[in-house]
Amino acid sequence: MRNVLPQLASLLAERDVRVVLLLPTPVEGLLFPNLCEVRVLPLASRNALTRFLFDQIVLPFWLWREKADALFCSASFAPLFKTTRTIVLLRNAIYFDHNLMRREMLARRCSWRLQSLLIAAGAYTCAAVMYPSQTMRDLVEAAFPALELRGFVNPYGVAEAFADGGKSENSKPQSPTGKRQFLYVMTYTLQKNLHFLLRALIQAKEEALPVQLIVTSQLDDRPPACWKDDWKLIREHKLIESGYLVPVGSQYGADLIKLYQEVDACVFASFCESFGHPLVEALALGKPLVCADWPYARELCGDNALYFHPDKPEELVAIWRTWPTATDRVRPVNHDELLTRFSWREHTRRLLAYLLNVEISAVSNP
Repeated sequence: MRNVLPQLASLLAERDVRVVLLLPTPVEGLLFPNLCEVRVLPLASRNALTRFLFDQIVLPFWLWREKADALFCSASFAPLFKTTRTIVLLRNAIYFDHNLMRREMLARRCSWRLQSLLIAAGAYTCAAVMYPSQTMRDLVEAAFPALELRGFVNPYGVAEAFADGGKSENSKPQSPTGKRQFLYVMTYTLQKNLHFLLRALIQAKEEALPVQLIVTSQLDDRPPACWKDDWKLIREHKLIESGYLVPVGSQYGADLIKLYQEVDACVFASFCESFGHPLVEALALGKPLVCADWPYARELCGDNALYFHPDKPEELVAIWRTWPTATDRVRPVNHDELLTRFSWREHTRRLLAYLLNVEISAVSNP
């Protein structure tokens, strides 16, 4: 919303359109008084039951009462019974990725399967279904082929702070440890594949390779399917004490950009993504990128990254062993081309075109 709303305010400046944001809690900075009205509906976020009641009863009734012309659902779920033209963004791959599900615990697999059915049921009667990547669209439509007729891909953009950072001087200070520093911008969930990186770090430590993995988590979120095994490896091999693994906790805004700029390269090992913001952020900042050889990463990065199989840590270790020579085979990023491809303005324009069923000029009120 922080990226889309400024573009909405610009693109709709000369149109008689009123935008209402329905949020579970107030969000600082989401105020555009000439465009937006924010209504807080905490009922939506209490638990799964209240979320379901909000999506399927409260929201349709509110839309009918307000005589709304269109609805954009940004969090995968849409009402089963529509009272207005609706676009839904399907943005979470975990509900549709069988590779991830087979690695998860049974209870969670069953919950995700049920949620995928509810998501698909709501999407079937939408005017259009939006996906952030072709990979995400392929994943959903493989499970629910009937959605093919209404799907469209609308990539996310690069936030302005990252776009500007890519044009500035990007000098990296020398690491006090003398190690090559690789940053993994992540939340601690099973699909982020930290276990793979720990196995790679263990091999690197045994070979005394000068590498260090910095992760934006304290690793205390306890994903049930991997937390105990991950910490067993961390403790047994003293990965934190030896400086091979550095958990720095969640980072945002200027602090996150500074962290990007201070490392040698970025790594991204996830085997399940609908998009992958850290990939385009790293590319925009001119950082070398090493990522899982998975469809979402190939779609976003193409020849601008190095790849490893997300189940074969020896492939990542081989890249570390020859670093930085390994980067010689990577095509340099064309910064202007990247920002054209991943543009929040174009994302918003395409969304409005489908939502309002009209053509929105890409150059009006720049």
